[in-house]
Amino acid sequence: ETLDIGDVVKVVGDAPQLGSWDVSKAVTLTTTARILPAWVSSHPVMIPLKCWVEYKYIICTGKGDLKAWETYEGNRKFCATG
Repeated sequence: ETLDIGDVVKVVGDAPQLGSWDVSKAVTLTTTARILPAWVSSHPVMIPLKCWVEYKYIICTGKGDLKAWETYEGNRKFCATG
């Protein structure tokens, strides 16, 4: 999926800190020319240590409507290690 002007990249997942799969509560990500291809949140997302989290990236319109889920098969996963 390509980004259009005004689109917003977000991350949503099973953890409450990532919206509990509710796209309206997803965490917004931003990037700059200096850090691209990395995308970051404007504030830390605190996940309890040793907690496994499943998540996906999404694209929303500037109005907040869901435009697309990433095409990654299954969910991405990580274990918070601190």
